[in-house]
Amino acid sequence: KFTFDELSEYEFDLVVNSTSAGLSDESLPIQKDKLIKLFKNSSYCADVIYGKKTPFLALADELNIEYKDGSDMLLGQGVLASSLFMREQYPLKDIEKYMSYTFKL
Repeated sequence: KFTFDELSEYEFDLVVNSTSAGLSDESLPIQKDKLIKLFKNSSYCADVIYGKKTPFLALADELNIEYKDGSDMLLGQGVLASSLFMREQYPLKDIEKYMSYTFKL
């Protein structure tokens, strides 16, 4: 069992926000000072929220941490779901190519 205070002692490749914090407001998933400690020990961060720069991503940007929103995750889920729905008739790369047009990626 870990607390957020103990987590700042470790290094992370990736910190992911999978909460709804920042979806419709300016909230962060945890206290800002604790999040800064996590970011300073990480290489990348991602937010599952897509299509906007959440406060989580804005803080990562401010700290020069490489970041990504949830667009690729959403696209990947859509590609796999479409493939299953169409009984794997089309290569995943083809599905991704056409679905990505709707995402404007």
